[in-house]
Amino acid sequence: MNNIEKLYKYIPNDKVDWELINNEIFSPYVDRLKNTMQEVKWHGEGNVYNHTVMVVEKLITLDEYKELTKYEKLIVFLSALFHDIGKAVCTRITNDEITSYNHAIVGSVMLREYMWVSLGLSGEKYQSFREAVCMLVRYHSTPIHNYNDLEKRVIKLSLNTSLTNDFTLKLLIILAKADALGRIGSEYEEHLLNIEVFYEQAKRSECLTEAFIFSNPFTKYQYLKTDNMWPYHDFYDNTKGTIILLCGLPGTGKDTFIKNNYPNMPVISLDDIRKEFNILPTENQTKVYEIAKERAKVYLRNKQEFIWNATNLTNLIRNKQLSLFHGYNYSVKIIFLETDLETNLLRNKDREKVVDEKVIYKMLSNINIPEAFEAEEVEWICV
Repeated sequence: MNNIEKLYKYIPNDKVDWELINNEIFSPYVDRLKNTMQEVKWHGEGNVYNHTVMVVEKLITLDEYKELTKYEKLIVFLSALFHDIGKAVCTRITNDEITSYNHAIVGSVMLREYMWVSLGLSGEKYQSFREAVCMLVRYHSTPIHNYNDLEKRVIKLSLNTSLTNDFTLKLLIILAKADALGRIGSEYEEHLLNIEVFYEQAKRSECLTEAFIFSNPFTKYQYLKTDNMWPYHDFYDNTKGTIILLCGLPGTGKDTFIKNNYPNMPVISLDDIRKEFNILPTENQTKVYEIAKERAKVYLRNKQEFIWNATNLTNLIRNKQLSLFHGYNYSVKIIFLETDLETNLLRNKDREKVVDEKVIYKMLSNINIPEAFEAEEVEWICV
């Protein structure tokens, strides 16, 4: 029995077994969520745990949920169960009002670490499943709200289906509906209307169950960063070439991947720069980055494609490199490498300079896996 099959026991037939769930899979969060209150005008049901129970109970009654496959039900069920765990960290009282800004983002990061480490869901067998659940948590409130740029928002989110077809806007809409119904508040009818509008837009854009198809990667990226652009436009790609931005935990096998797939391509490696200048990973990395940046500029000015090899585990870090490469009119292909945690730690021990396992676990607690809209091309590869 693999680690996904072990989770099927939590899916209810007619009644949710909260004793089982709370004592096992949900145990790290139960007390924290019971002690996390919500703003009464939005959540008259009280604490986050009460809301979670209501959402899960509503979910299993929805006809849309009942029509899903067992595998799909597990994905949506887990996303409903964990959708608000970020509130335990993000909830604040501001001007006498309870808020939880960014709880969906934070919750998805928390959940990824929990699934990766505690539930054993890493590597080729589990990446797609895990990331589908994390994406649903990350965007669970998106269909509930009204947006002026709804078409672009719908298309943008659908692109993640190209990375994991276990994530679809159809599943996101089911989760959002359960979230809207699983609360006591004055705006649930408005939320349901917004969800219906979101659904209709996804159908019109033909991306309810698949990624929106652009004519080419350059057009995709231009559409995402440009206002008032028709998504069916076909832009001519005038970039000078493609820079590969490699991402992955220490010990994933990035150097081996480069040797096997891009043996003749120049590489800027932050690890190599640290070794060259005797800079420890625990020291200030400003000098390392500045040296790498200057070397990159030389390649860019000479119209030379290359690989930027570093961990690049958050979108904030990746955006720095993207800005530099796009500034020289290059497109970017982000490649995220992953292996299962056990293999990852073993490979790390075989490195010339071993990274402390505590550092790797710290990285896992903050990792943001690249999404399909971050660059012209994004690929996840399990090695």
